Amino acid sequence: MGLRDDLQIGKLTAQDATDAAQKADDPLAEAVFVSCTNFRTLEAIPALEAKLQKPVVNSNSATLWAALRVLKVQMQPRPGCLFGCKSRKEEM
Repeated sequence: MGLRDDLQIGKLTAQDATDAAQKADDPLAEAVFVSCTNFRTLEAIPALEAKLQKPVVNSNSATLWAALRVLKVQMQPRPGCLFGCKSRKEEM
């Protein structure tokens, strides 16, 4: 996206995250990772996973998942497949 300033990234919307993830997706990719903790991707993950039919992970969801795993806590609702959804391979 060409942005270097964290404040500029923070002004991006969840729709910007959705658009970027869809653009970056490749049919051969097993998942999509969106980097940057100041990018509003977390709220877009469920819809993105439904549309792309693959896991979508961002920096915040990976950090949250790791912390919850250490604490042995399960989160409801689950913001994406990283938190316990079946993979496409398991569904087939």
